[in-house]
Amino acid sequence: MGRFYVAGCFADEIIVEKDRNTIQKKEGGPAGFITRVLGELGEDYEVASGKRAICEIHVCREGEIGRVSEQARISPSPISAQVVLASSRANTA
Repeated sequence: MGRFYVAGCFADEIIVEKDRNTIQKKEGGPAGFITRVLGELGEDYEVASGKRAICEIHVCREGEIGRVSEQARISPSPISAQVVLASSRANTA
């Protein structure tokens, strides 16, 4: 049992930099950020299971254009943690 329960989505971020002709894939999403921080702080945590979102981010001189090509879904489990950290993402698709 962790002290924190994280209810948020993970995402696979695909970053396309047209000017540099590069493509990167990183783990992101609200749950990705929160669990990285908790891990760096040495805190115990549990995470709601679920399906990852897939986000495409195209970077060019004019700025960034992003789209979510696959929405995330989370399935919370019974919570026994002392603190719940919840983060949602608006459905803008």
